[in-house]
Amino acid sequence: MARLEYLNQFESSSTVRAYKAALKKFFQTIYDVHEPDLEKLAEQYFNERRNFEADVQAFAVALKEAPPKTRRLYLTAVKVFLLENGVELPQLFWRRLRGRIKGSQPVSEEKVPTKAELRSVMMHLPVAGKALFLVLVSSGMRIGEALKIQLDDLELERNPPMIRIRAEYTKTGEKRITFITPEAAEAVREWLKVRESWLRAAAEKSHLYGKSLDDRRVFPFTSANARAMWRNALKKTGNGKVDPRTKRLLMRPHVLRKYFRSMVGAIAGMDTAETLMGHGAYLSEVYRKYPDPERFLGEAYMKTISDLQIFTEEHPDEVRIKQVEERSRLLETINMQLQSRLMALESENLELKQKLAEVERKLNEIEKMLQELAS
Repeated sequence: MARLEYLNQFESSSTVRAYKAALKKFFQTIYDVHEPDLEKLAEQYFNERRNFEADVQAFAVALKEAPPKTRRLYLTAVKVFLLENGVELPQLFWRRLRGRIKGSQPVSEEKVPTKAELRSVMMHLPVAGKALFLVLVSSGMRIGEALKIQLDDLELERNPPMIRIRAEYTKTGEKRITFITPEAAEAVREWLKVRESWLRAAAEKSHLYGKSLDDRRVFPFTSANARAMWRNALKKTGNGKVDPRTKRLLMRPHVLRKYFRSMVGAIAGMDTAETLMGHGAYLSEVYRKYPDPERFLGEAYMKTISDLQIFTEEHPDEVRIKQVEERSRLLETINMQLQSRLMALESENLELKQKLAEVERKLNEIEKMLQELAS
């Protein structure tokens, strides 16, 4: 029996990765192994006479230093793992565990950069990195999305320059468009002039992992490569400070989305900012409300270009930006709460499916008994 086969029902690859990371941590806690074989240990786990509640409680203790959101996600992943393998612990047990988790905000501190800081960092990036991070800061895309866009997704000659983000690139599974500034589009053009030669050189150096010359991605490198470029530029410019508790960069790539939200939200409205960033509720509303959403979003984005351009001296009104940042923080808190609720609903849905299957099994047994009595 494939104990982890249920993971195939999740459409989101990020959900599968998160659930596997949770199970890895769970087995590390239970069996004290460094690199657990998930399939093998899952089978072994259910072949032993385990005290499931004690194991989950030990796992919860092992997670006590993790951020609240991570603790909730990992406990949900283990709950689903047990349910899918026929182990249903009391709801009161899970409620008590969740009740001990305080807070919903991220543990790591972050610093949203100023335009001057961004300008300094951009000047210390290689041509590929400068193109990528100017795209990120002016489009609101996630770094994972930007690293998946292909050459055919670019429409650099439009005004404003546009990028089509396919559904398979996104966290939500919904396609959308976004825009970039003229300076970002120019940086992309400069990168494209040397992209093929860079790709050939990378393929020649890549002995352990084969790199294809047919890679159609605009940025044909990994997230680790991109983050290394960013980290090196931060260090060169004196912006490489880390959170003393988590040791994570204060100015990590994700803060570029917050910068984008503040700038665009202050001028074009928060609905436009959130839509371009790919937040589901806003995305659906704009595409439902406007007959030509591309035109609407493009016109709204045009108003923000001078503020989003990094290599200009124009500065937005500081008070207005602070007000929008406050609204952004509130929306982020609400978004996290909704995500937590969604994970809980997903878990409840799986429980209901399992109970329905059990009811159907019993009905089949009763029907069979009635048939036997009738004969």
